[in-house]
Amino acid sequence: MLQLARKHILAIEVAKDIREIIKRSLGNTANWQVSSVNSIAEGLALIQTQQPDVILLEADLLARCDRHIWQQLQTTACNRSIPIIFMASRVRAMDRLQFQQLGAAKAIALPFDPQELVEAIVQLLK
Repeated sequence: MLQLARKHILAIEVAKDIREIIKRSLGNTANWQVSSVNSIAEGLALIQTQQPDVILLEADLLARCDRHIWQQLQTTACNRSIPIIFMASRVRAMDRLQFQQLGAAKAIALPFDPQELVEAIVQLLK
């Protein structure tokens, strides 16, 4: 297990199995606390009471979410300096640009390598 400073990661992901993989991967690999929810609205509610260091967001949720709720999450994350990593089944150069325009600090393709996810988060938090 890597010896990294304790971090709190918020995973916003619909698929329960992916949420569990994220929890186990980041918990076992980096000993980080992971909170997981399955909607942007739930994520917004959680960051009102907790301060995650990073938000992992399933990009497909943007199409299913009320635009106002997404904007609130985006604004709250920006005001609290919480980077958002978009997770998507496909991450091409064009997708990266679109995600960046939506406020993503980084985009990760699913399925992900747990070590690469940890490294991406560590790089963002430097």
